[in-house]
Amino acid sequence: MGSTDHFIIVAGIDFSEGADCALDRALVEAARRGGSEVHVVYVERDSRPGSARARREMGADATVDRVQQRICQRMHRMPADLDKQRILRVVAHYRHGSPAEGIAQLAADLGAELIVVGFHDRGGLVAEGVVRLASCRVMVAHDDASVTGDQPWIKVPCAEHPLREHHHQCASNGVYAAEMTVYGPD
Repeated sequence: MGSTDHFIIVAGIDFSEGADCALDRALVEAARRGGSEVHVVYVERDSRPGSARARREMGADATVDRVQQRICQRMHRMPADLDKQRILRVVAHYRHGSPAEGIAQLAADLGAELIVVGFHDRGGLVAEGVVRLASCRVMVAHDDASVTGDQPWIKVPCAEHPLREHHHQCASNGVYAAEMTVYGPD
């Protein structure tokens, strides 16, 4: 279990339908389990050569706002039989770099017990990378199935390797990170 007394779930999103399925599944798991935190992260690919840090910082604020809006939309669509009050808090995160590494690293930083990602992008490359890098269980949600369906996801057991060293410790190493609590105590 993580460093806290409650269950921590990390959901990786990219604003696609598959990511919505992953976010829905993470919220449902948190509500069913109770006493859980959901950390929703968008990782911007480092695709612009020589991109300036100031541009990333400006984009981070706008992206965290966009993640916040998506979380609110998906929380409003949760099935009525689930009690949202059982979720301790939901936090929006932004990272810059490799999506698979950013998601797995945030989970390691937080001591997460579960990562939920969608299987939709580029043949599942990000999902495959997260499964390979993660130090906890990974749930891969499919965008072609309903959250309430029998098997819209695949559970992947924890990889049999030790926790990776934390290599994204602060923005000074070239990785810009931002976060905002969307739901729960301030």
